[in-house]
Amino acid sequence: MFGILNVFKITLKNFLRETFTIMYPDKQKGIPERYRGPLFALTLDKDGNLKCIACRLCEQICPSQVIKVVPAKEKGPTGKPYPEKFTLQLSACLACELCVQVCPTDSIIMLRIPGWSALSQEELLLTLEKMVENGKKYQHSWATGNNLRKFQTPPRKTVATAKKEG
Repeated sequence: MFGILNVFKITLKNFLRETFTIMYPDKQKGIPERYRGPLFALTLDKDGNLKCIACRLCEQICPSQVIKVVPAKEKGPTGKPYPEKFTLQLSACLACELCVQVCPTDSIIMLRIPGWSALSQEELLLTLEKMVENGKKYQHSWATGNNLRKFQTPPRKTVATAKKEG
């Protein structure tokens, strides 16, 4: 008997409470500043050249081995190496962001796209061209490789702080 009354009490309390349901997609919740979505992009420098130097660090660090980079045989117009092919299979990607963290040129980034979805398997295979287009089309995340490394590195003690403490 007490169990039934307790259930009614909880039900009545929740029934009278204000709802917090959002009528998606008409109204959308704001996304946090540091949100990183499940979609990747390759970035361009200010001259419009691909930042990727085909070092293959992203391919080597990927735990699910979904990134494949094929470096071009010759150097690009800027004298730097570049990828001939770059593919990322999102269907098996863990979104662990290790590829973003290890990139020395901040070439690969995650995008700020909440609710992104794919309708076919082909959309989940990101090629070099698709990733460059994503970089132009969608808002970039704050998290580039250099920013993530700065964020995760603990602050070092300077001479001034060491004298204050000591």
